[in-house]
Amino acid sequence: MVAGPDTSLECPPARRPTCVFVGLGKWGRRVVPRVARSFDIVAMVNKGGSESTAWHAERYWQIPLFTNLDNALYRRPVDAVFIATPTATHAALACQALEAGCHVFVEKPLTLAPDEAARTVSLAERSGLELFIGYIYLFHPGFRFLRNLSRTSPIRSLRFEWVRPRLSGSLHGELLCHDLAVTIGLTGELPERVKTLQASERSLHCQACLTSRCSYESIIELRDATKYRSATAVYDDGATYVWRDDAVYLLAEPGVDLLGEADTEDPLSQEIAAFRSAMRSGRRTPADRRFSVGIAELLSEVDRSASP
Repeated sequence: MVAGPDTSLECPPARRPTCVFVGLGKWGRRVVPRVARSFDIVAMVNKGGSESTAWHAERYWQIPLFTNLDNALYRRPVDAVFIATPTATHAALACQALEAGCHVFVEKPLTLAPDEAARTVSLAERSGLELFIGYIYLFHPGFRFLRNLSRTSPIRSLRFEWVRPRLSGSLHGELLCHDLAVTIGLTGELPERVKTLQASERSLHCQACLTSRCSYESIIELRDATKYRSATAVYDDGATYVWRDDAVYLLAEPGVDLLGEADTEDPLSQEIAAFRSAMRSGRRTPADRRFSVGIAELLSEVDRSASP
């Protein structure tokens, strides 16, 4: 009789972490399927209207739906909470989840209020839990391309431009925060101050300087045109690269995309995988929670300047 394989030393399969997903708006509904690939969603929370309710009933009817986070967490073993709600609710929901012993993934920005950011970050540090801010462009191949170049030749200037037909939130809360996160990721520092040169309901123009003498500029416009996003980086060696949407090219050769083959995973999926990894290892992202207070201070400054 031939003995079967010895399985006594085999490791048991890793348990999928559990989570509660909060916020089933347009962006939240895009995030949920990617979260479900690597997390067991045990409950959802939403206060939205009939569209979100119908979407849940059609696609995720088997997952309980609640109107508040307390009920979703009650008597459920939950490892993490994903928050994809309006910015004004982020900090309170994140603190609620952290106090319940859960790791937190919260969409950018954490908050526009510096005191809320400081309180939330402090709670995460004291609890030993991950507080992950969802800046999706930090997981884009265009960002990695520019960051790799910056390791051999520092960046001298960064200029960001956005054109969108409309936004659900403020220009600085929705888009400027991305520019600040990418600046941190590429230079390792946060601008000391952001100066608002022009601000209205449909446009925002900001400038700043970093301690490394790298200059920074953001121009955001809402207008009926083909939407795009670009970041132009000038390096110390004189080379100028443009990261526009999903392509990167030298300014002198705009027809030659330097990125090559696309990643096997999209940036959002990579971001969620990075959060799961950070839950286990504590590994930080390029613009981790420690910069959230500084980002909130700058956004708050711009908010005051932009207010009538």
